[in-house]
Amino acid sequence: MAISHAVKTMQDHVRPDGSTFHVVDYNTDGTVFSKFTAQGAGANTTWSRGQAWGLNGFTMVYRYTQDARFLATAQQLADYFINNLPPDFVPYWDFSQSGTAPRDSSAAAIAAAGLLDLSKYVALPADSTRYRTPRSTFFPRFPLLPTSVTASPPTASCCTGPPISLEIPAWTLR
Repeated sequence: MAISHAVKTMQDHVRPDGSTFHVVDYNTDGTVFSKFTAQGAGANTTWSRGQAWGLNGFTMVYRYTQDARFLATAQQLADYFINNLPPDFVPYWDFSQSGTAPRDSSAAAIAAAGLLDLSKYVALPADSTRYRTPRSTFFPRFPLLPTSVTASPPTASCCTGPPISLEIPAWTLR
């Protein structure tokens, strides 16, 4: 069941350029009714967090099946993600956005995990390095990761919503 779901997702959610639709609606006979992006900027745009989850998911399916189709799809999604990052490596909430649009550090964290995992399975050392490099660049740029204890808790203002307080016990910081 999981493999057939992954194949159907690969066929219907992934665009030729490696970007993804967030939602695919099906008719009762299993044919595609519509494809769109519900949490992105528009019906035909790419929601960065959904792209990151796709990258993770196809890498995981490859890990368990060793089916080269899933590895190729994970690489296609990873390449799109990397190629559409802004210079500071924290994606906009939707890849069609820029400038002062909100950023999505969750998408960066999800992608970083997926890229690290993907780097272990690709055949070429250059591909492995290409997938490890952006992942290691994400983390120093996260405003969510405190480096020291302060008198007041840090806040997260880089995500797609209002700032939130991050109460982090001092013993968890290294």
